[in-house]
Amino acid sequence: MEKVVFNRLVIDRGAITNQSMDVGEFFFTLTYILGYNMEELMDKLLESGSAKFEFGKVVPSQLSIEKVRRIIAPSTAPQLTKDELVALAAKLKAMFPKGMMIDGIPWTEGPVLIAQRLENFIRRFGNYPAEDIEKATQRYVDAKFGSPYMKSLKNFIYKEVIQVDGTTELQSDLYNFLENPDSLLNPLEDWTTELRE
Repeated sequence: MEKVVFNRLVIDRGAITNQSMDVGEFFFTLTYILGYNMEELMDKLLESGSAKFEFGKVVPSQLSIEKVRRIIAPSTAPQLTKDELVALAAKLKAMFPKGMMIDGIPWTEGPVLIAQRLENFIRRFGNYPAEDIEKATQRYVDAKFGSPYMKSLKNFIYKEVIQVDGTTELQSDLYNFLENPDSLLNPLEDWTTELRE
C-alpha cells in the first residue's frame, strides 16, 4: 500500500461518529493507511521504550505521552486571547450561583483561574467560539439549576478522574452541551464525556 503523508491533519469527531466508528478504530485504520505494519510497529515501540507492558496490556510510556501532548498543543492553541478568555470566564462565573455548594466547595473560582481552565479545555477538546461556550453554559445552568447533579463551574468545564488502572478519564459537561445542544436538557440526567489518556 502506498504511504500517505499529511503535513497537517484536522480530525472532526463528528465525522468519525457519522461513519459509525470510534476514535480508536479511526486511529487504528489511519495507522494502516499511513503504511505501518502493526506487528512491526508494536515491536519497534516496545524496543525503543515508547511502549511498555502494564497490567498485562501494552501502553505508551510516559515520555511518549508527553511527546504527543507537545506535538498536539500548538495545533489546538486557543484562538481567544488571554484577555478574551478572562472576559469569557467572568461571564460564565456570573451565570453560576454565588457562594458555596452543599459540600463547602465554591460554585466558581476567580476569572483568571476559570480562564486557565477554559484554555486547558480548548487544548483538550478543541476550539469553540466564545458565544457558543456562553450559550452552552447558560443552557447547562438553566437545565441543572437546583438539581443535585449540578456541578461547580470548574467541574462543568471538565473534571479529571483517576481510574483504578491509573488512566485519567476526562469528563466534560461543557463539551456535551456544545456538541449536543438539544439532547441534555433533562436536569435529572448526569451525562459525561470521557476521554482516556
